[in-house]
Amino acid sequence: MADASHQDVTTMDLVTHSYTFEVSSNKTICSIGYKSLPTFNTTPYAMEIYDNTASTVLYSGSHTFSSTATSYVAITPIQVVVGHSYTIKRIQTNWGSNIGNTIGRLVRNLNFPVTFGNLKITGSSFYGTGVPLNDWAIPYIDIVFEN
Repeated sequence: MADASHQDVTTMDLVTHSYTFEVSSNKTICSIGYKSLPTFNTTPYAMEIYDNTASTVLYSGSHTFSSTATSYVAITPIQVVVGHSYTIKRIQTNWGSNIGNTIGRLVRNLNFPVTFGNLKITGSSFYGTGVPLNDWAIPYIDIVFEN
């Protein structure tokens, strides 16, 4: 996601990291990728995919991820269609007494919308235990489409 003009950083101490997206052709999501904090590779993150247009939760699951590289979890395939808006979320509520345990990997210095192939990211939101911050960065939550 990042290039020379963007910053790849690990920051943002808020419980929920999310981005909103659309697709340019009907797709099926088959897995989700994320990289945990080094001390959180055995602590699950809640991952959710929400259809904003239909007001429906399409996926909700609890997963652990590698702390050394983005790792992937297979999910029950989810259909996403042209004309709908979706939000994918990474939620960490098990942060103990250190809110710093909610930080995550992000890409900064970009303007919305951002398009990667068939995926158009229209905005982002970070919130929970602090002031919400919108469209500040994109969390590195990877979506894998079936071929």
